[in-house]
Amino acid sequence: MIFCLTAYYAAVQSFDGRRPRWWQALPAVSVLGVIAWFSMVTESFAVRLVYCAVIWGGLMVATIHSLCRGATAKMPASRRILIGIFAVVLIYHLVRVIIYLRADLDDAFAIESGDHWLNVVSPIFMTLLAIVGTTAFLLMCSDHLRQQLEVAASTDYLTGLVNRRTLALRGATRFEAAQDRGQAFAVAVLDLDNFKSINDTYGHDVGDLVLIDIANCLKLNAGPESVVARAGGEEFTVLLRDRDIASAAAATERLRQAVEQTEFHMGMTTIPVTLSAGVAVYRAGDRKFEDVLRRADQALYRAKAGGRNRVEVARLAAVPA
Repeated sequence: MIFCLTAYYAAVQSFDGRRPRWWQALPAVSVLGVIAWFSMVTESFAVRLVYCAVIWGGLMVATIHSLCRGATAKMPASRRILIGIFAVVLIYHLVRVIIYLRADLDDAFAIESGDHWLNVVSPIFMTLLAIVGTTAFLLMCSDHLRQQLEVAASTDYLTGLVNRRTLALRGATRFEAAQDRGQAFAVAVLDLDNFKSINDTYGHDVGDLVLIDIANCLKLNAGPESVVARAGGEEFTVLLRDRDIASAAAATERLRQAVEQTEFHMGMTTIPVTLSAGVAVYRAGDRKFEDVLRRADQALYRAKAGGRNRVEVARLAAVPA
């Protein structure tokens, strides 16, 4: 059982991305020597019991600590169940040791015999908890896999930003809030200038590094309430909380300047990077999020045609009936 607990502790560590250490097996190995010595050389049931209890309890406490340490802000039910199981086993283990010690048993007493009622209850109890614990661990693995799949489906693999699918969902949510509660928002579409020349000159690997740096720069300067997404290729989209076109344009201009002022290095060479942007604000006549996005996209085209490295705002054209 102690070797099983050692393996369980290592499994929990590996599950949370921490590498188990070889010396973690030493306590379980030492138990073999203690049991052998105090069974065959100097018989002492109390010494065997107490030593094994300390190692066993320590392993369970370490496993509980590892499970709590690896938990996220929203702990899944499977992890809570597993923590609860180990806590129940720990309490049972302590009660069992106390009962054995108070029973004043002979030094030749063996827990494998049927001479005490705990010798019968313990195997049944531990077997049931092992089955439930294994099931909970498998559920925890399933929850972790589901979370990984959700992250993979909602984020861009290169930059770590939300992807176009998630942008559409977030945009639809903000659009509904704007319609129902008047919480206006803005959309900025940003596109790197002459990005193809960077790929052609320095290679696609360098181009990817530039995209990662741009993503970090935008996320750092967009503000905590903004949503920065990679729409595809060298195009990014930012959902802003600004309620009017002037403040939205100013926020987008700050992003443009932040990118322009950031130095991207390739060895001893500095790669100049700029972007063009179009920005639009929600209007009462918009029917869906894509209407706001489309107007921001049209403004981006004008920024490109107007010389690049600039911000254009959406024109106040009438909304189709």
